[in-house]
Amino acid sequence: MKTCVLLSTYNGELFIQDQLDSIIRQTTPPDYLIVRDDGSSDTTLEIIQSRIKESQISLQIVLGNNMGPAKSFMELFHLGLSTDADVFFFCDQDDIWEQEKIFVFVSRFNDQVQTPRAVFSKLLLVDEANKPISLTIPPRKIGFGNSIIENVMTGCALACNRSLLKLMSERSFEDPPMHDSLIYIISTMLGTVEYIETPLTRYRQHGKNVLGYSTSTWSSFKGKFNRILSGKNYKKSKLAENILRSYGDLMCSPDRRTLEMVAQCPQSMISRVKLAFSGRLWRQNMFHGMTWRALCLLGLF
Repeated sequence: MKTCVLLSTYNGELFIQDQLDSIIRQTTPPDYLIVRDDGSSDTTLEIIQSRIKESQISLQIVLGNNMGPAKSFMELFHLGLSTDADVFFFCDQDDIWEQEKIFVFVSRFNDQVQTPRAVFSKLLLVDEANKPISLTIPPRKIGFGNSIIENVMTGCALACNRSLLKLMSERSFEDPPMHDSLIYIISTMLGTVEYIETPLTRYRQHGKNVLGYSTSTWSSFKGKFNRILSGKNYKKSKLAENILRSYGDLMCSPDRRTLEMVAQCPQSMISRVKLAFSGRLWRQNMFHGMTWRALCLLGLF
């Protein structure tokens, strides 16, 4: 199966060489590397061209205006489909892949080509100097009811097949969420998902992470609460409206009804109460589960 790495970059000169070296040194190197640069003003692109020309990987670099990672990866969806790749990996500019990552991931796709499918793995959190911090906690329960209110797929530890990428590229999506959140939703709604227990990506934590990974329940809660107060939180009712608009005709009735209830939350107290206590939606962490129910009842969902 042919593989393609989709990489969005922005002023990544500090760590990009480590990421590229880990891709080149794969036991099964990718066939294609497509880079969309989001308006870098440093030496990111020079480093990419210098490192990849020493490999057998086919490189395509697309220069774009600064639009942020969510929209940048949406453009990469379309660029990826211009190749004949079967499996697509999503790549950050500051992480490090274990040597067998592509080989292990591809083995999970061999028997499922037509069905939209996503595979993701555990992460090893490391500091700026690549020193281990901790391993991420495995998800307790994966499913559509979780994907609407929480993303357990981190983009740098994620791959999908051509069927899933095509499904997301063919449908317009107004104001998209981050690509990994969207992939989790669509794959649990219309396809299949598999989790790999082995950590295959070193997720570097540093001062310039776009999102990063919270290692404690309290710090994660504070981050979400602050985003809600600042108005920067992506409202789930708006997300539900967008998914219904783009994929409603493909959904099964129970999932569609769940999304309709989420979309009605700001205006309907009845929908908020039903959602909060119906068990249709869940979070991985019990404390976070209590928090979203409170937000739902308050109409902040």
